[in-house]
Amino acid sequence: MDQPTVADRVEVLERTVESLEQLPSRVDALTDRMGSVEVRLGSVEDRLGSLELQVLQFREEVRTEFSATRKEMRELNEETRTHMRALFEEAISRIAGIREHNGRKRKRKATKH
Repeated sequence: MDQPTVADRVEVLERTVESLEQLPSRVDALTDRMGSVEVRLGSVEDRLGSLELQVLQFREEVRTEFSATRKEMRELNEETRTHMRALFEEAISRIAGIREHNGRKRKRKATKH
């Protein structure tokens, strides 16, 4: 097997050194990008915290509104029952009046004969 010549070995070394010379600028570029990512991540964390707070506030508002709605429904239900009871009693009273009136008519007819 042929051994590489000194010129070939020097050329390989030169390419290696050129690649290594680019490393500091590449590391600097990566460092800058990481800094940018950290800033953006901080912004995302802030927004997430704000969103969590909004969700908690929304849940509290919904809980309060549901409680108010349930209370209002109970009150309306009781009001409806009271009204229904009054209508029922009125209907019973009318039925009794009709029966009483019809009973008098029958007695009058029976006494006329």
